Amino acid sequence: MAIRNLSEKLVALCAKRGIIFPSAEIYGGVAGFYDYGPVGVTLKNRIREFWRSEFIIKRENIHEIETPIILPRIVWDASGHLEGFTDVLVECKKCHLQFRADHLIQDTLHLVTDGKSFEELTEILAKNEIKCPNCKGELASTQKFNLMFKTHVGAAKKSENEAFLRPETAQAMFLDFRRIQQSMRASLPFGIAQIGRSYRNEISPRNFLFRLREFEHLEIEFFVHPEKKNDVPEELWKKVQDLEVLVLSIPLQENEESPITLKVTELIDQAIFSCKWLLYWTLFSYDWLLRVGLDPKKLRIRQHMLKERAHYAADCWDIEFQYSFGWKELQGIADRTDYDLKKHSQLSKKDLNIHLTEENVKVVPHVIEPSFGLERIIQALLESTYTEETERTLFRFNSYIAPFQIAVFPLMSNRNELLEKAQEISTRLKEHNFLILYDAKSSIGRRYRRVDEIGVPFAVTIDFQTLEDNTVTIRNRDSMEQERYNIGELPEIFQRRLQFV
Repeated sequence: MAIRNLSEKLVALCAKRGIIFPSAEIYGGVAGFYDYGPVGVTLKNRIREFWRSEFIIKRENIHEIETPIILPRIVWDASGHLEGFTDVLVECKKCHLQFRADHLIQDTLHLVTDGKSFEELTEILAKNEIKCPNCKGELASTQKFNLMFKTHVGAAKKSENEAFLRPETAQAMFLDFRRIQQSMRASLPFGIAQIGRSYRNEISPRNFLFRLREFEHLEIEFFVHPEKKNDVPEELWKKVQDLEVLVLSIPLQENEESPITLKVTELIDQAIFSCKWLLYWTLFSYDWLLRVGLDPKKLRIRQHMLKERAHYAADCWDIEFQYSFGWKELQGIADRTDYDLKKHSQLSKKDLNIHLTEENVKVVPHVIEPSFGLERIIQALLESTYTEETERTLFRFNSYIAPFQIAVFPLMSNRNELLEKAQEISTRLKEHNFLILYDAKSSIGRRYRRVDEIGVPFAVTIDFQTLEDNTVTIRNRDSMEQERYNIGELPEIFQRRLQFV
């Protein structure tokens, strides 16, 4: 069967090279779950560590924690997830396939359904007499479906033992707020970060890695004084001051106008964000995504309409990416106010405030939340860097994100002296902590094509001249040009070319 679009090409190439492929594949797979092979795991690790470096390690006031994926029912009652974390479900009366109502409307009528209520979606389905896309059968009544996976803690399946797999990592950071603030002696503003798995029982997972039932969150809850939400230090603005961003605000959406490009100074002057800390984290996140290697022409920021805004948010912006299936949320940045801390304080009967010594007052901080889904970043990166040329297909990953940094090839696989020298060089480069892929099988041309397809930026080839003068060729993935260098120069050359920027 011919491959029709970019998404299908990515799925095929990722499976071919063992990068990402369906979980339980030999049994037909399970929708919404994917396995990562060695290349995929390494790519994921590289992006994750780049995020940790920029959002945590290089900052003095962000503290990372790790918490369980299962939390008791009361946590999700306080957070509002039990009542509000739902999608609208509709089932075919004939074939009994189930669909997300908003997706069905989008696919059938090509309407934008963001922010539509349960009643509005139900009315659209009925008014347009939408049928089942599988068998053309009649659809049953719509119903609300909670997306959380439910379980019980312990052997007894009693209501008091009910628990849920977390749909986000955020809530544990609110629960641990007081403990972390005291143990780290943290002063406002400061953040708590967490990297970990989240679970959502999606009605219709689709579009490869975009909508999954298990995925990885990279989240920060950044706590600020409620009266100082505009007090962003000047040195932080300097890091984002040169950005120009494609912006789709609420007024532009209401007037059905196109996004406009704005400079940072214009965004500050227009005051379309609820506060400057929300603007700062949006801009810093946007800049980080550019450095990961996403196509700048496919990025924009969009403000949530009032009707689609989460119950806890005073304002919320998405960084959107133009995927092969349209503009979709890549990352969300929300002004969560003091909603979560106050809710948990009420139900737990514990004070979740902070005493400000200088002012001699207690305040409940407000929260700015940058929230990333790692798999959505990976798919956006794959779509941004996938390239087809006449004789090859490749991923043009940034050198400091690429899953393997250097491929090491002996020119021929049947000459022991070349194999021994290549293995010696591979070992030497590994001792400098480079990620090395060693391959001696098949022709050198085929090996180049294989590593191009997994985005390895450089290849070192050991040939007969190497045995004479101790030099090797370094091949550049993008240009395919080759240069000769002495073996002793390799660590310094690659340290310079492969460092984070």
